[in-house]
Amino acid sequence: MLYGSALLRTPFAPHVTDGPNLLNPALNAQFTRAGSGPPQTSRPVTVRKVRGLIVIYHDFFAPVGGRREALIQKHFGERVRELRKQKGLSQEALALACDLDRTYIGGVERGERNISLVNIHKIAEALGMKAKELFNG
Repeated sequence: MLYGSALLRTPFAPHVTDGPNLLNPALNAQFTRAGSGPPQTSRPVTVRKVRGLIVIYHDFFAPVGGRREALIQKHFGERVRELRKQKGLSQEALALACDLDRTYIGGVERGERNISLVNIHKIAEALGMKAKELFNG
């Protein structure tokens, strides 16, 4: 898969899409005959050449939307806040222990930050747990 909703088409995978194989003219002829080729669908397909690669875009491979990302961030932030309060730490104390800014911790807890794995690990260590425990609950 290339860039979210794109599929890479190679000569070794001509079956990836519903349309003709742009890399193999012999297969293109098969698709022009009535009733041949894979079944056609009503889903639109866009073909683009990107940096020398032929990329097929399908509408049914939708990237994660902004709303879902926001819900994931909010849920994670609520979990961090819950664990921080259980440990009796302020945002400032947690930020100092993580070597992060206090406003960054506040943003994470409000679900405003798309936090990196490195910072997730720092927060988990400061709370005295493994990173996976931040996702449970």
